[in-house]
Amino acid sequence: MKIISENTVKPFYKKIFKTAIKMLGQPKYLSLGLNFMTKDEIKELNKVTRSIEEPTDVLSYPNLKLLAGEKAEKDVFTSEYDRTTRALFLGEIVICEEIAKEQALEYGHSLKRELGFLFVHGLLHLLGYDHIHPEDEKIMRYWQDKILSELKLDR
Repeated sequence: MKIISENTVKPFYKKIFKTAIKMLGQPKYLSLGLNFMTKDEIKELNKVTRSIEEPTDVLSYPNLKLLAGEKAEKDVFTSEYDRTTRALFLGEIVICEEIAKEQALEYGHSLKRELGFLFVHGLLHLLGYDHIHPEDEKIMRYWQDKILSELKLDR
């Protein structure tokens, strides 16, 4: 398990990653990129990559074409497997801490809980989960709640 980041990755995110991967039945040889941006930076990224000209709390950029619940197998995705790090690269998660702070206040919970939620949300997107359709949203919400509860990051 590895998180590649331009910033120093806190043990907090590594613990969430390790717990989520285990609970979701995924292999340990996965990696992802994690970065943090200001409101202005994430607004620009959202505009360039999604044609939405507003800031957002989290963006995910999957590297693999996975279906929700499908296990990532290194022998199937050989081009994304880095033999040096021995990890299969899932993709990138970008979080805006400014927006996370605002949302933590709005929802009445800790910043730690909000950042944990955003990270799990982004990770689930990298693993093929989505919330476009109500039935998919139910499944994604179930895993978000279950993982956050296991980490004692409940609301």
